Amino acid sequence: MNVRTQEDGFEYQAKGIFEEMEQDYKDEQEQRKEDGEDIQTFAEWLWKNTDDLGKIFYDRFDQWCGIDESTEEFNVA
Repeated sequence: MNVRTQEDGFEYQAKGIFEEMEQDYKDEQEQRKEDGEDIQTFAEWLWKNTDDLGKIFYDRFDQWCGIDESTEEFNVA
């Protein structure tokens, strides 16, 4: 029997990732403010950090079900 919890859900995981990114944004903007640099909107900052966002989603998916295992058939030359 395979028991699923709320933490297994996509929405829960996506919200957690978003909250992590939001905190990174706030920290970076505070540093920019201290350094006298322009403050970015969250949308601008997130667009510039899409690689990080994608990596976090990839890592979470890998933790959940294993990328190598779930895509093994596609990784054979």
